[in-house]
Amino acid sequence: SWCRNSPKTAYARQLREIFLRVTGITTPVDKKAFLDLVATWEVRYGAEIAARKETGRVFSDIKRARSMLLRALPDMFHYLDDPHISTTTNGLEGYFSRLKSHYRQHRGLSPPKATKLLRLVLLLHAQVKHAFLAIKPRMTGARHGHPTPAQGSGR
Repeated sequence: SWCRNSPKTAYARQLREIFLRVTGITTPVDKKAFLDLVATWEVRYGAEIAARKETGRVFSDIKRARSMLLRALPDMFHYLDDPHISTTTNGLEGYFSRLKSHYRQHRGLSPPKATKLLRLVLLLHAQVKHAFLAIKPRMTGARHGHPTPAQGSGR
């Protein structure tokens, strides 16, 4: 909601276009093009937006969207380097949505006990996930930072 569907100003329209490109980034070349687009937009509009003291709802949303984007950039593209990282958070959001639904619908537990149960479920889920990852065969090859069988481990 921070970028409206039909922005009126040029900077808001361009910022919306930038955000719409995020889901299409699948290669380092796409990443570079995206970062160049963000840098161009920031040079053109960033200082002006940061300096304005306007507090209107729409302009405040633009300022927040800009701030969020700039803060997120360092951590936005880890999925390009690690195939185990999903490109979206849809899976996590769905999992937590179901978990919250079950939590709210549970009958018979007092709120403090329900909170303890939720913490236990999350802890057990994390332990099972960790155990699964520990036994999962690792990808080998210099590209992944692991020696190939031909190279040996050097031990």
